[in-house]
Amino acid sequence: MKKSKYPLFETLCIRHGSVQHLEEHQNRFTKSYRTHYGTTPLYGLLDGLLLPKGLDPQKKYKLKISYGAAGSDFEITPYEKELPKTLKLVTADHLEYACKWTDRGELDALYAQRGEAMDVLIVKNGLLTDSTYANILLTDGQQIVTPAQPLLKGCCRARLLARGHVSLDNVTIEDLTKYHHFQLINAMNEFDDQGWCSITQIIA
Repeated sequence: MKKSKYPLFETLCIRHGSVQHLEEHQNRFTKSYRTHYGTTPLYGLLDGLLLPKGLDPQKKYKLKISYGAAGSDFEITPYEKELPKTLKLVTADHLEYACKWTDRGELDALYAQRGEAMDVLIVKNGLLTDSTYANILLTDGQQIVTPAQPLLKGCCRARLLARGHVSLDNVTIEDLTKYHHFQLINAMNEFDDQGWCSITQIIA
């Protein structure tokens, strides 16, 4: 199999004409680069990027940065995607996705098992992890938790934990009955008080 020139990527949100939470993504870029290449990158995450003129400040844009050993490639697209409101539980005990790999073959194969749901919620070794593109939050009406062992430690998730807005827990399938609602979060979708979905929308 031919090796990709850009085996890793980062997704950042552009709002009001500027890149959001750059420092957090730069830190993850550096960590992932070290994990993959065993050394520190000699370039920054946004090196060479010029935001195009005419971006609507009222709209949200997705900045995808694919990167490799010696450089990166940028793609900016309007973001209008709807977060999944229904999830199907699927099991993948051997799946590893601690870095944002451009090869998403295993995740795509799991996504194909979603049936009539909008996405899958991946279970690993009996514990809930993530959907294919987002971390998950769960609430019982009193507290908000997120799985302690996600596939990928997202930047939005990290901010909520650092601010004490959510707590960590190991959540099994059986534990789902303790919660009333869930919400997905990622770089493009911050926590939203009005963004909860009924836990009954997670199906076996």
